[in-house]
Amino acid sequence: MNAELPDRAAASEEIVVFKDVVKSYDHRPVLDGVSFTIRDGEHISLCGESMSGKSTIFKIIAGLVQPESGEVRVFGRDILNIGEREKQKHLQNIAMQFQSGALFDSMTVNENIMFVLDETRHLPKKEKQGRIDHLLKGVNLLSARNKYPYQLSGGMKKRVAVARALAPTPRLALFDEPAAGLDPVTSARIVNLIKDLVAEHQMTIMVSTTDVQLAMRFSTRFILLKNGHVHADAPWPELRDSDDEYARKFLSRALNA
Repeated sequence: MNAELPDRAAASEEIVVFKDVVKSYDHRPVLDGVSFTIRDGEHISLCGESMSGKSTIFKIIAGLVQPESGEVRVFGRDILNIGEREKQKHLQNIAMQFQSGALFDSMTVNENIMFVLDETRHLPKKEKQGRIDHLLKGVNLLSARNKYPYQLSGGMKKRVAVARALAPTPRLALFDEPAAGLDPVTSARIVNLIKDLVAEHQMTIMVSTTDVQLAMRFSTRFILLKNGHVHADAPWPELRDSDDEYARKFLSRALNA
């Protein structure tokens, strides 16, 4: 089973490359020699137990965290060894939805999304607003456009964060637990919104999740992390049918949760 999205991975451009990446927090290794390659048009689920390094990988790709060693290439450029101004310009085609939402408290919902569009896309104001309206309608929050983050529930903040990540139609979109804590109806709306926009704009996406059923709806390929390493990297059918005991147990436990 897969995400029913187009797979353009064969012989396509390398979008993200990790080679032997190491990152620790408080002397505890979170990533210990992680290597993988993401190609243009792929739809990847980054899976693993809690605290397995999924969010750290996303933050490294987005230029928010610096690893101790290794190589990270995004859109063909070594982002660990370029100047800050060049890095920021280079990373404008990456959008990330944080697990916590990470909205600006002093801005309304509408202003939070408009800020991202103003920073990344030179479009007429009317076109930007139309895009915001479409996204907020998709996550069922059009009526909350003038509310501030403190007036929103945790689930509402997450939905705004998903809309904000999709607003600039980036080449690469990173979704950190996009449906965690949401009710099934809202979760399905968000999944469908992401899938529709990804298909329309030919985005490459990575989804970090412990929800295997959600991952199956998005992804053509699973990367399974264990103890700071890439334990398995394969399409869903291969992972499901593999002889690897850890992969089978993880998938079975996640599917039956």
